[in-house]
Amino acid sequence: MSDVSRRFAYRERARSPGEPVRPVEVVKEGPPRLNKVKVRRLDGEYEGLEEWVPKVRLVAPWEEVEALLEDERRMFEALDATGDVYDTLPYKAVRTVFFALPPGEGGDDVFFGHKAIESELLNIEGLDAAERRLGLSAQELLAEPHSYVDRFGEYKAPFEVAVKVAKYCCRTFTQDVLRYVQAEEDALKDAVVSGYYAFPDRRYRSWRDKDGFEILRTRAEERLAEEQPIFDLIREWCGKDAIDEFRQVLELREEVDRLQGLMTDTVRWLHDAGHPVSAVLGDRGSKVTRNEQVSGSSPLVGSLFLNPFC
Repeated sequence: MSDVSRRFAYRERARSPGEPVRPVEVVKEGPPRLNKVKVRRLDGEYEGLEEWVPKVRLVAPWEEVEALLEDERRMFEALDATGDVYDTLPYKAVRTVFFALPPGEGGDDVFFGHKAIESELLNIEGLDAAERRLGLSAQELLAEPHSYVDRFGEYKAPFEVAVKVAKYCCRTFTQDVLRYVQAEEDALKDAVVSGYYAFPDRRYRSWRDKDGFEILRTRAEERLAEEQPIFDLIREWCGKDAIDEFRQVLELREEVDRLQGLMTDTVRWLHDAGHPVSAVLGDRGSKVTRNEQVSGSSPLVGSLFLNPFC
């Protein structure tokens, strides 16, 4: 769609919210590679002047200028209420919790602003979707001081609200959050030993890095020391009972893996020792469910370990 004859809000420094805007009319579009347009000024001492300007300076259609300025006013209020929190421990912890949320179930809806000026504000794309998929209360979020929904339908709020949402997610998606934190911690601990950092989350792998990258062991130690307080704070938000339960699950899985390995080794030994019937029985036993293995309810498992020679 051509912008010729349309009116826009023109801002000399396009990426400086809050600065004055002026009405201009597009009179000609330049080559696409230049991304410029010829505009005619519609007010002020230079009214009627035509000049070529970068298209990025047309910050909004003129009919949306009031909504644009209102969004910017509310954004500055939210920023004033937030203060300087970027790169603090709570900020990093909240950001990590948002990364830990399961994608496709609302984990892509909640984040910090992509623009530099909004990087300390909570952003939620579509309150209705977040309420449905994450269980967040749209009514409570809208009641938060200095929160608002911008002209694009995106919810924004001060950092204090982001902390509340992160703590809620820790209580609601506890296992997902704890698994993410544990995986990140384990990856850094492995890197301290191996000198290679493997991405624990496939979402952050790329064709360039593939599964990870080489890292100095000393740098891995530094990273672990930097991240440990973040992990500890997130675990505190999840609660002691949730941590205890998570650790019990980890221990149970380790025990199941140990039993499976032991059974596999036993089956291999029986086969190599010339006991094909026993080996077949053992192979059947190794395919029982994890619940059967842990509880000992499978007669195959019991007979295998009580009398490996059958």
